[in-house]
Amino acid sequence: MRIATIVLSLLALAWCGGARAACEGMYPVGYRTLSLADGREVSVWYPATRASASTPHAGAPNRGEHADSPVATCAARWPLVLFSHGLAGCNEQAVFITEEIARHGYVVAAPNHRDAICGVVLERKFPGRPGSTRPPFLQPQRWTADAWRERMLDLRETLRLVQGDAALGRAIDPTRVALMGHSLGGYTVLGMAGGWPDWSLPGVRAVLAFSPYVLPYLAQHRLAQLRVPVMYQGGTYDFGITPNVVRPGGAYDASAAPKYLVELAGATHMAWTNLPCSDHRLVADCLAAVTNARLVDAYAIAFLDRHLKGEHAPLLDESGDGLAAYRHAASK
Repeated sequence: MRIATIVLSLLALAWCGGARAACEGMYPVGYRTLSLADGREVSVWYPATRASASTPHAGAPNRGEHADSPVATCAARWPLVLFSHGLAGCNEQAVFITEEIARHGYVVAAPNHRDAICGVVLERKFPGRPGSTRPPFLQPQRWTADAWRERMLDLRETLRLVQGDAALGRAIDPTRVALMGHSLGGYTVLGMAGGWPDWSLPGVRAVLAFSPYVLPYLAQHRLAQLRVPVMYQGGTYDFGITPNVVRPGGAYDASAAPKYLVELAGATHMAWTNLPCSDHRLVADCLAAVTNARLVDAYAIAFLDRHLKGEHAPLLDESGDGLAAYRHAASK
């Protein structure tokens, strides 16, 4: 009887050790879709309990390694990242980013905004909300907190939706939220980080702005009001957007510390979409072959690890090898 008890105890220890090992490092990625009140889709990637049961495609909309797999329970609560796509993009426009961030221990939720194009022009079905304006991009001085306000409301609704979901709601930590956006999505998340004070979202601890449209904030001197750490990413071939981030007096200079600037060599405005991965079947294959995709993820995840998980993330303190330029500033 005693021998049997010892054997069972050893088996239990081995099982627990295996479970613990499975909960370290990277995770299988689960995928679910939720719906906003008007029917627009929200894609959600999250750390899952099961390994791949399908083969996701890196350069196209991805349904995760195992759709609807249970959320991993290795952590009591996972940090949440809300993603805002670019103008006429879509919620699944950057799978190599959204999926890879989830693989490193985050829940990532991305709504389709009303301007999204994912096979159909959603604008025909979902016109702009009352009270939200769309001023000309070449007249940034005319932009106010009403400019594209509907996008901010979408992210707020997405947060409520995830919090109210039976499975996801108890798996996320609403006090550890990051905002992430590309292009007009970058404008959106900067506004919610303090660019437009009445857009601010409780629980936000960090903002990732990929090639963001920043001219309204520069014109009105709003970026000094950012209340959380910010990482800007741009590209040397992103001629219409990145210069306003990297130039003297641009968005990086105007932002309060802590702040980071990642400039990718040879990257265009589409470097934060599925386009760089279009020749690769799996996200892992894309990251192995496409240097800029790998750098986008490495710096984004290091930033999130430091400012949402409290980890050291030494990459952020290094010289930026492989980048065209890298700058960072600690808190004042």
